Amino acid sequence: MNGKWSDVDLIVIADFDIPLIERVEKLSELNETRAPIEPLGYTPKEFNDMLRKLNPLALEAMENGVPIVGQNLFSSLKRWLDKTKKERGLKKTKVCWTTR
Repeated sequence: MNGKWSDVDLIVIADFDIPLIERVEKLSELNETRAPIEPLGYTPKEFNDMLRKLNPLALEAMENGVPIVGQNLFSSLKRWLDKTKKERGLKKTKVCWTTR
């Protein structure tokens, strides 16, 4: 839902070698604007694992996200999501994701 107090969730998938909390701090420091950006950084393996476990954050990112760079990775993950929707009946309701 978008509103006056909404922020932009920015998921960065990269080969990080620092702990998650440090990634958020480093990515936040890169925002030189006053834009309300909420950055999250994951390694490709971490994000892939989240998606395979049907993590709502990962599912929302793949369902509604817009890739800025990395179109090949995004397309590959999107195909997996579309296949999972068909095979397992994965779908989004008003409040959550469900499977058959």
